[in-house]
Amino acid sequence: MCDDGLFRDEREIRLGLMNSLFPGLFNHNEKYTAGLITKTIKENLPQGDCSEWLKFWSSRSIRRGPINKLAMHSDANIFMVSSRSGHKIQQGFFPYLDRKNPVRGLPAALALHDHKHVKGEVILPNLTAVGSLNQQKVRALLKRVFAVNIPAFMPATEHNEAGRLFVVLEICLASLIRHYNNLTKVKRCRGETNVIIDGLLRHAEAVRVTEAGQPNLSCHEVLCLWSNRISSDCTTREEAAALEAAGGSNGDVNTQLLVQVLSSVRRLEEISKDNETKISDLIQSNINLERKNKSLSDKLSQGEKNS
Repeated sequence: MCDDGLFRDEREIRLGLMNSLFPGLFNHNEKYTAGLITKTIKENLPQGDCSEWLKFWSSRSIRRGPINKLAMHSDANIFMVSSRSGHKIQQGFFPYLDRKNPVRGLPAALALHDHKHVKGEVILPNLTAVGSLNQQKVRALLKRVFAVNIPAFMPATEHNEAGRLFVVLEICLASLIRHYNNLTKVKRCRGETNVIIDGLLRHAEAVRVTEAGQPNLSCHEVLCLWSNRISSDCTTREEAAALEAAGGSNGDVNTQLLVQVLSSVRRLEEISKDNETKISDLIQSNINLERKNKSLSDKLSQGEKNS
C-alpha cells in the first residue's frame, strides 16, 4: 500500500517524508498522479479489437461507480459523498455523475405524482391484479396492442422463455388499463376523442375481451372493471410502501404493525378476487348446463310428440 513499505531512509526523513504515505508522489501534483492511474488502467485492460473504447477510460473511471452508487442511495447526502470521495461540493461531482441514469430521478418522479414519501419503493401496476381467470384474455390483448419482433421483448412460447424486456410491455399495458377510467372521465367531460383509450378499446374489441363469469359485459365495461382492480391493487401497495418508508427498519411498533396489517389485507383481497371469479365461473357453468338440459328436454318432448 505504501512506497517501499513503512521504512523511511535518512534522505527521506531529511526531506520531511517520515509520515508521508506515498513518498514517491510527494513532489508531484494531482495531474501527474491522475496520469499514472490512467496509464495503469489502460495497460491492464484487454487490447486487440476493443482498443477503440480504451480512450473512454481514465483515472476518473475508478470513482464514477462509487459516486453514482452513493448518489442513488436515499440516505446519502452530498456532504457524505464529499467526505468519502474528497471532492469539492460546488463542482467536483458533475464530471462523475451519470446524468442519463433514471434511478437518480425516481424520487422527483414520485413527488410529481403526489407521493408523500419519495424514498419509498416504486410501485408499478401489475396485470395479475385483473384476476387469474382473465390472464388468457389479457395475454391476447397484450399481443394485439404491442406488435413486437425484437427478441428481447418477445413473449414466452412453447419452446422459448419470454425475452428479458417482455416485462416492460406487461407494465405498459397494466398502466394503460389502470388509467382507462380516468381518461374516460376526461373524455366524457370535454367531449373529445382520446387516442389512447380509443385505441385500447378498439384492440379490446378486436380480441373480444371478457370478464370470467360475466360474459354479458361489454369490452368497455370489462376495461373499466380491470382498471378499478389495478388501481386498487396499486393503492394498497403504495400505502404499504409509504408506511415502510416512513417507519423504516427502525420504525416504531405501531408502524410495523400497520405494515403487516396492510400486507395481510392485500393478501385477503387477492384471495377474495380469485374466489369471486371462481364463483362467477361456476355460476356461469351452471347456467350453461341448465340451458343444455332444457334444450335436451325440449328435444325429447318434441320427439315424444312426433312419435
